[in-house]
Amino acid sequence: MMASLFAVRKAEQQKNADALKALDFNPPAVSKPSSTASTATTKTKSTVPRKRPAPKRELPSREPTRARSTRMAAAAGQQRTDEQIQAIAEANAKEEEEEKERLRVAKHGSRSLDAMTGVTGSLETEQLQEEFKRLANYVAETTNRSASSAKSSPSKTRRAPSSSPQKGGGATELGPANVDTKALQTIIKSVEHRATVKIIPDRIYSMVVHPDQTRDLVFAGDKKGHIGLWDATNAGNLILAASNGSIRDGAKNDIEDEEDEEEVFTPDRGNHYHWQGHLQNTVSQLKLAPNDPHKLYSSSYDCTLRCRDFTKDVDYEIVDLDRFDESEALVHSFDFTPSGHVLYAVDNNGGMVRRDLRQKMDKAERWYIDRAKVGCISINPANENVAVTAHLKKEMKLWDLRKFTTSAQETSAEDQMEDALLASYSYRNACSSAYFDWTGTKILSTCYDDYLRIWDIDPKKTEPVVKTFEPSTKIRHDCQVGRYVSVFRAQWIHSPLLPSSFTIGNMKRYLDVYSADGTNVAHLADEMITAVPAVTAAHPTLGEVRLYGGSASGKISFFKGVD
Repeated sequence: MMASLFAVRKAEQQKNADALKALDFNPPAVSKPSSTASTATTKTKSTVPRKRPAPKRELPSREPTRARSTRMAAAAGQQRTDEQIQAIAEANAKEEEEEKERLRVAKHGSRSLDAMTGVTGSLETEQLQEEFKRLANYVAETTNRSASSAKSSPSKTRRAPSSSPQKGGGATELGPANVDTKALQTIIKSVEHRATVKIIPDRIYSMVVHPDQTRDLVFAGDKKGHIGLWDATNAGNLILAASNGSIRDGAKNDIEDEEDEEEVFTPDRGNHYHWQGHLQNTVSQLKLAPNDPHKLYSSSYDCTLRCRDFTKDVDYEIVDLDRFDESEALVHSFDFTPSGHVLYAVDNNGGMVRRDLRQKMDKAERWYIDRAKVGCISINPANENVAVTAHLKKEMKLWDLRKFTTSAQETSAEDQMEDALLASYSYRNACSSAYFDWTGTKILSTCYDDYLRIWDIDPKKTEPVVKTFEPSTKIRHDCQVGRYVSVFRAQWIHSPLLPSSFTIGNMKRYLDVYSADGTNVAHLADEMITAVPAVTAAHPTLGEVRLYGGSASGKISFFKGVD
């Protein structure tokens, strides 16, 4: 039975093979299973023939780059001739010169007063011009009062010191500092936070307070060359606002609201403005000239010093360090002699510039007092011949400015420093700042070794210090600000109506107040202060405390004594 079935199947296979052969068809070979693999899991290769690959799509042609264009032109036999190459080079050089000239004019030329936007609540140019007119009128009024009082009582008028270095001592008696810690503590108890307002786009590097006793006006300079002005006189006072939060005029009492509308009060933020003071470079310092507060002076990392005159509505350059130094001599600090006619500035390359503002700008002189950055300079208000400087190379130095003469510019830096140096003090780290107080009898320095130091000096003495020049007071304070916070520089409160004291920022977002004996009398803080108030300033003429702290966010916090 099995044999017959096998024979039948054999016959059918032979019949099928003969039929396929007649059709001229060759079946594909079947792969044999691997001997090592299991018969249950072994699979044969596919018998389906592979498909031909699809033809590649032609991509759209790309815009040729300069390098490809050159190669393509060369391949096509279109190589530029020498004349064409020279013409292109001349055109590029001309374009570069035009750009340099444009930047030179923008850097050194006079600037119009244009208020800028970009900060919430910033007022416009017309309002800023009105504010400057008000500042000009304030100066005229105080000048007239001073002139009339001088005519009525000439014997009581104190003679102002000369503007140029004197041959004698050059000292003016301003009296000793009033160190009264208890009185200061009593005054500071009434001080509270009034407002924190962003007035300028970038990180604040410098501030100065206007001496107007009827208003609270502070100027600030930031990292991008902007200068801002904030009128904080009414900051913090509650004014009537609509229910949707828009501020209304607090002076209008005849506002007719609907009966169901709830009255909402909001703190006044004051008025603020900002404008481009320098060409996209840090405004390192701001000052108002002594006895002439209608002129705002500013220094910058663009190697210039400029002046904005409120009375004439002009802005002009007063020092250009590019003419002295081919490399970038960034201006870090400057100060005036007591008369306000002469200023001294220090720069990134160790230079010190003297400029008499009554002479042409090209009469300015420069000397090297170091081979590295000089970060701060302060002129003694009681002796215009004495200055103190703070150095990156871990030193503070006291100078006799009379020793710097025109002929001294031709001598070496070592000879200049040896002849003019009165005293020096060495630190373990870089010295950030050094300032005289308003009496000229104390020096306050800030250093990265986390100490504040105070020296007691006699402004009448201009002989070199033979004995060790040591501070009378050392105060522990964290000065490690990091990369994104402006450098701490302890600042004297210059008001002669207040006990001798100074302010400095605190990394815990405080504004610290110290007495001149080193006592910490206050940590001023508020929940509205969200950044370190690294740059500090105080009202220079009032008998009550008005303090300001500027931060890296462009905000200023205002503190004021409250009755």
